[in-house]
Amino acid sequence: MLGGTLALFAHALRVNCRAWYSHTMRFALVGILMLFLLLSLLEGMLADDPGRVFFAYIIYTNFAFITVASLVVFTTVITEEKEGQTLGLLKLAGMNPLSILLGKAGPRLLNMLFLLAVQFPFVMLAVTLGGVLPEQVQAAYVTLGIYMILLASLGLLCSVVCLRTLGAARLMSFLVIGPYLAFLFFLIIDSSASGVGGTGVVGTVLEGLRWVSFHRVSVRLDRISTIGFTEGPFGAQFGSFWLHPAAWGQLA
Repeated sequence: MLGGTLALFAHALRVNCRAWYSHTMRFALVGILMLFLLLSLLEGMLADDPGRVFFAYIIYTNFAFITVASLVVFTTVITEEKEGQTLGLLKLAGMNPLSILLGKAGPRLLNMLFLLAVQFPFVMLAVTLGGVLPEQVQAAYVTLGIYMILLASLGLLCSVVCLRTLGAARLMSFLVIGPYLAFLFFLIIDSSASGVGGTGVVGTVLEGLRWVSFHRVSVRLDRISTIGFTEGPFGAQFGSFWLHPAAWGQLA
């Protein structure tokens, strides 16, 4: 089983490294870093902490990029085999479902994590520009890495459940964006009802959505980017990831 998994992993890694979108994302990443560095320097002429501005630009762009890229990169892991009618051939080759999942999803996740890793030395420029501590950079990239693993697991789960790539992308979009919209909807209801005494049911629903929704990652990033951040690199989101249902998608 291990030999087949490694062979499939190496093949998928070679294919992903030769894909045009991998190189496009790398070049776009360098361009975005340079653009944000220029913008933060220009804005830093009016502010006292250009490093914090640069740091905030980078981490929120990464958050949006990971969310959008997950809809394309991870939802096609198994559906492309179903559409090409090659999934049965992999099973005939003696590979069990876990080997197929690890061999197909592992290289894509590794490539995406590398995109975060290559940014780290450049983002450390924010420390020299002022307003950011090294601990904040470490905490931000730990949070982004865990968020990427969570979305990779969720995308893989959608790819296993759905028969077509389009259906997997739609399901992934609903699962990622749906909690955001539901949270905003009940938050508006709760704020409007607070003037007339509030509602316990809405408050309970909001607490449940705070656990299910991915907005907690953005809350964590917002707290990391503030001045005076003293927490460690592993926040509550790191622990709740292992309890999130999507985190077990690779075992589907």
